[in-house]
Amino acid sequence: MKRLACPSVVRAAESMVRATASHELPPDFLDALRDDIATFLDLDMAILGAEPADYDVYEAGIAAEYIPVHGLNNFRVGRAAFLRNMLSRERLFHTERFHHRLDAAARANLRRWLLDLAT
Repeated sequence: MKRLACPSVVRAAESMVRATASHELPPDFLDALRDDIATFLDLDMAILGAEPADYDVYEAGIAAEYIPVHGLNNFRVGRAAFLRNMLSRERLFHTERFHHRLDAAARANLRRWLLDLAT
């Protein structure tokens, strides 16, 4: 990347990817990048607000990736903790556009899968 883009672009891209670990806007970002990072994070989380059948495919993919590594019980505990954490947030999405369009559907999907993991 360093040979393909200027260092500031590479640093911004790296910061955006790192921000997906918590899905929070880093406090040290320049204001000029905050909107871009907010949109990037919302795009990463947009699947949460997908139609239920599409979200189910997403969850099945996550399970297929994690269960062989961590085991079914650990996966269920960890995934349930993630879903509860997401549901406890005041906002799932940083931008108004994503918040208004996807928040209700995302919360419905998260609640549905949290119940599924409990059974």
